[in-house]
Amino acid sequence: MLGGPALLMFASGASFFLNGYVDTIVRAVAVDASRYAALADQSYDGALAHLDAKINQTLPKTKIARTISIGKTAKVELSYEAILNVFNIGKRIVTVQVETPIETY
Repeated sequence: MLGGPALLMFASGASFFLNGYVDTIVRAVAVDASRYAALADQSYDGALAHLDAKINQTLPKTKIARTISIGKTAKVELSYEAILNVFNIGKRIVTVQVETPIETY
């Protein structure tokens, strides 16, 4: 009688913590890619290759939409769909945006 609710609570907690893990990794990748793109000797193609390598290395099975722009600042935006759980009934898209000032010579 208590097995069903206990299993539901365990599954909810596990998916909640898994969502937290994925969010933390995505934020770390966005910060790293933005800092890399802001270096004075980096081009758009080099920064995009670095971002793709980081995504494939850390979260290879997560579908992540990414954009990067380099102007006065290096801006990286990553979006992914959060894992379905009791706290997230609908399909929620999470977007992480990081902006870093460009390094000058």
